[in-house]
Amino acid sequence: IASDACSSREENGELPDGGIGYWLRRAMAERAKSAREAVKIGGALVSQYGYASSGRTYCIADTKEAWMLSVVNGKHWVAKRVPDDEVAIIPNYYTITTINLKDTLNYYGSTDLVDYAVKMKWYSKSMGEFNFREVYSDQDNLKNMGNIVRHWSAINLLSEKQYTVEEPIPFSFKPKQKITLSMLFTVLRKHNDGSEYDKSHQYTLGNPHEDWSICSPTTQYGFVAQLRSSMPVEVGAVLWLAPFRPCVHPFTPWYNGMTDLPEGFA
Repeated sequence: IASDACSSREENGELPDGGIGYWLRRAMAERAKSAREAVKIGGALVSQYGYASSGRTYCIADTKEAWMLSVVNGKHWVAKRVPDDEVAIIPNYYTITTINLKDTLNYYGSTDLVDYAVKMKWYSKSMGEFNFREVYSDQDNLKNMGNIVRHWSAINLLSEKQYTVEEPIPFSFKPKQKITLSMLFTVLRKHNDGSEYDKSHQYTLGNPHEDWSICSPTTQYGFVAQLRSSMPVEVGAVLWLAPFRPCVHPFTPWYNGMTDLPEGFA
């Protein structure tokens, strides 16, 4: 489970007893035996207690499925499964768009998600098909160029179709080739090299770590979770960790079955 702050437009969400926040991810990890079960647990906890921050998306994966669970301040949430042959990218805004809660193979969510948005005057049928991202997001955050450029930069590295920053980016897409670990390491190391958003101009104008880069001034570490069903979990689940900025630190493997920390890392 990884998490990603996403600002919502909700300012007065229902929070019985103060709501739940950081501990939501831990509760999911401790109780669930699959990604799908974690989504259900997370949704149930938000429905019961309310989410105590503006908004967040949890990226949840096991060896068979990957999901995104987006929660809103208060008791509203939605989750979508990432198709098996596709890739999903998220910066710091919601990426789930259209939803179909009747399709429980691929979606879960609050039953009153649409009705509540109508009540709050965030959505009406005259606006067309309900779009969670557009309806529940903080509207200024959707226009944040740091989010847009990071999203655009990652998707164009992996996607057959190339996008501009002006056009809508899909929730998920088919990659141009099979994804490898090194490709994901490259995504996390990106500084928009060679593009119009490369503010260092190929490192000739100083520090390449800019706010619109994936590897940015606020990057504390990078990781790739490699989850393999063909091996025992002790060796099949590997966390490839770059302990600070991925562009200057190697990704080292940390196996689920480790009982001791290597000397030098402890």
